[in-house]
Amino acid sequence: MNKTVLAIDPGANSGLAVVSQGPPIKLVAYHHYRFNNRKYSRCPSEVVRGIVEQFRPSFAIIEDQFHRRNLNTLKVLARNSGRWQEACESAGLKVEWVNPRTWQSAIFRGAGRTREQLEMAYTSLARSETRVSDLPVDVAAAYCLGRYGAIAFRSACQ
Repeated sequence: MNKTVLAIDPGANSGLAVVSQGPPIKLVAYHHYRFNNRKYSRCPSEVVRGIVEQFRPSFAIIEDQFHRRNLNTLKVLARNSGRWQEACESAGLKVEWVNPRTWQSAIFRGAGRTREQLEMAYTSLARSETRVSDLPVDVAAAYCLGRYGAIAFRSACQ
């Protein structure tokens, strides 16, 4: 089995993608997690433990946060990022942080500057490469982040 990476887009609707290091780089599994959903009883650490037990990722890569305009959104993202970091580290995974602009510019040279243009670009790429036509946008972001991480942090997978 190829080595894998666990990639996390830590929004209120978080996307998680297990991506093989490749070649070829491919989506192995994914999970869509909604914070503060009363019907959803599993906490982030349970989700990550299940992924680690089943897929044995070499490390986790989490999209780092930056301040756009809305401070409340930044606070929510920071809290969620910390919960995912704790879940990964308690499961024994080393965590790499990547600024969204870093992975987006590496994968999408000139794909657009607005959030909507970037979301369309990574959703289109993820859905075409994974052949999952209804892949949620947060999971698509996690897949593209994992795709970047599988290459950028290749030595961590060794």
